[in-house]
Amino acid sequence: MKKILLILLILGLVVSGKLIFDAAQSPREPWKPVMEESGFEYLDEQVDKAIKHLNDAIEKNNRGQCQKEGEYLQIVLNSLLELKSYYIPMTNIRQLIYDADRLYYLQEVEKAKDKLQRARELLLKMDDSLSNKAAKPVTEAMFMLEELILAIDFSPEKVSEKFNELGHRVNMMVLKGALIINEADLKKSKH
Repeated sequence: MKKILLILLILGLVVSGKLIFDAAQSPREPWKPVMEESGFEYLDEQVDKAIKHLNDAIEKNNRGQCQKEGEYLQIVLNSLLELKSYYIPMTNIRQLIYDADRLYYLQEVEKAKDKLQRARELLLKMDDSLSNKAAKPVTEAMFMLEELILAIDFSPEKVSEKFNELGHRVNMMVLKGALIINEADLKKSKH
């Protein structure tokens, strides 16, 4: 009887050890990028718009039709302000969140949180530079980012869901930026 118990104990230890070894060797949950497929066409479109209006103003000026030059230059200025105040910061924020997601799943939690804090700082700056109408989605994204940081610290089981929600929101804010800032006055005094 003692031999059977000893064999069962050894067998149990071997099986337990094998399970622990296999668990340690198996990869963690696979990393899945938080972002949908996207490009930077929105930046190209904004720059193309500014260039077109600037070229129109130069052409009108060369023909002696200066009355609309100021109007074209204002359009160019508005396009550049949109780039500086919205599109470029949102692109940076999207990249920081993407990097944080990857770092988190590579078990670089502190580095991930640092990226998220940097994204938060950019969102705060944007909130200050945009009108109330345009700042509302930025504020909502900031709340989502705060929820993600809290999940990392206190609810790791929710982190994947929070990364996906925030990543989707920020990606849509980048791709649909014209809808967010349409007719919203940028605070020119901040630039």
